[in-house]
Amino acid sequence: MRKRFRALQINRKQLSLLFTLLLIAVSVRVLTLQFMRAHLNDPAWFQTGTYAKFDGQARDILDGQKLFWIDDPTRTDLVRYPPAFPVLVALIYKLTGDHSAYSVQLVLWFLDLILSLLLIAGIAFTVFGQRAAIAAGFLVALSPLFAMYAAFPSPDAPTTWFVLAGNWLLILAAQRKSVRLAFASGVALGIACWLRVNPLYLCVGWAVALLLVKAAWSIRFKLAAAALAGTILLIAPIVIRNYLVFPDFTPTGVTIGVNLWEGLGETELGQQHGFILGDDKMLAVERERMGWPADMPVNSHWPDGIRRDRERMRERAYADPQARKQLESIIHPLVGQESARQVQAALDAGARCIVFDIPLLVESGRWRAQVDRVLVVDCSAETQVERVVARSGLTPEAVRAIIAAQATRRQRLAAADIVICNEGLTLDQLRDNVVQVARRFGL
Repeated sequence: MRKRFRALQINRKQLSLLFTLLLIAVSVRVLTLQFMRAHLNDPAWFQTGTYAKFDGQARDILDGQKLFWIDDPTRTDLVRYPPAFPVLVALIYKLTGDHSAYSVQLVLWFLDLILSLLLIAGIAFTVFGQRAAIAAGFLVALSPLFAMYAAFPSPDAPTTWFVLAGNWLLILAAQRKSVRLAFASGVALGIACWLRVNPLYLCVGWAVALLLVKAAWSIRFKLAAAALAGTILLIAPIVIRNYLVFPDFTPTGVTIGVNLWEGLGETELGQQHGFILGDDKMLAVERERMGWPADMPVNSHWPDGIRRDRERMRERAYADPQARKQLESIIHPLVGQESARQVQAALDAGARCIVFDIPLLVESGRWRAQVDRVLVVDCSAETQVERVVARSGLTPEAVRAIIAAQATRRQRLAAADIVICNEGLTLDQLRDNVVQVARRFGL
């Protein structure tokens, strides 16, 4: 213990370095703070619209609105972001007595000045030692990016604190083979997800990293499971709330479609397909598409924000072949794993016939070898468009774009062993045709 204390003792030279480091950090950040305070009302520098939503929710909390639960399932705008930051803003408002972005900015700036330096220097010290910690501190102090985000009254800086703390705990867990520290790292990441959804999938990467630790496999699995469990335990209340209030909601938030739409709006390809940059322009397109009157109050996530955001994501995917391939590379393996699980369960239960419903069988190229027969339910393209519009609420143009990105009707019919024509039939007639096909399979 004494040796460790002597190793940590700071001489005059090191003390002067630390003082210089602190002076640089304060100087850079004070200048950045003053610049941002002068531009908080400038949308070109600060997301005033986003902060207005946080500000409104914080004021509602101070007026007695529930901190967490959502009573109205039509208020999809309330789940655009995780719930913790409006609570933090409300707390700052109450403690300072100043209900403005300036008070939030000043409190977060001061906390970040201390926490970001300590956390990054601590990580560097744990891994590489004292010299690396001082060097890392200097880099953080000089970083314009850290200084800029510290001067934003947004959830970015608080989220970063918990992600950094989680990383530090993760390193300590790997060094000491400590399940408790691994669990704590997952908890820290889960807290970060209460502020922003962006860090959510880091828990998977952290679990994989813990599986690479030099230790017995039983210890590796315990460490990885503990980190995952910590994150899952913390985000579970949000996921459960969202599922109960919005049964088709997912824990990744309601901003993916907007981000994809506006991201594509910055490109020449996106502009060729009608995507535009800016919420106001996107809402103008959606207002016209939905037939909403010009004076109807609408924002990017209300009304019916969840469905509309998914439509934006779908349009983005089908407008850009590369984006569609990327989306399929994520979804298809997950679908394959779940299909294999259900098939095995059906076989174990003694099933004589297993039916797969595969919209993209021809396009996938791998499913044909896995099935004994292919049955195609066919109808005209006009009928297909009418049915999808009636079922999904998409526009005819959007449906035709989706169909154009898939295999042609001729290609599907060429891949079929059996065809059922579902054009101009009653339900009873269609049911009779299905029964006849089932008999051919011995059912």
